[in-house]
Amino acid sequence: MSKKTAIANGRYIITAINGNRDFRSFLLGHNLSIGTVFSTNYSPQFSQLVNITVRQKILSLRTEDFKQIECVQIA
Repeated sequence: MSKKTAIANGRYIITAINGNRDFRSFLLGHNLSIGTVFSTNYSPQFSQLVNITVRQKILSLRTEDFKQIECVQIA
């Protein structure tokens, strides 16, 4: 995430995706690409997961994987 250390609940838009080809293919298979709007949901800190909602479907990503997605908070 650009310019954020903590992941806050809200709506975001993806500006870039870093990582290897397999990771980008995984995200594309779950409707996550540049320009996609998603919202983050509550996830306990001890789980080290980030829950996001894309098109009314919830996806859990590891925190380290989520950090490879550059996004900007829009709301």
